Amino acid sequence: MIKQVKKTSDVDEVNRLLDNGWLLMAESIDEFVLGASEKVWEEEKALKKVNHHQK
Repeated sequence: MIKQVKKTSDVDEVNRLLDNGWLLMAESIDEFVLGASEKVWEEEKALKKVNHHQK
């Protein structure tokens, strides 16, 4: 089940999210919609927290 949905037009971000387990749900010429399961979303939040504390 999808826990979090994200829209972005940044191809580098899309590639990073896909590498981290996100699923590509839809795409158009200038936008991507990705979804993350609960496990992937929890990992993403933890990663953001670690990166924020390193700044």
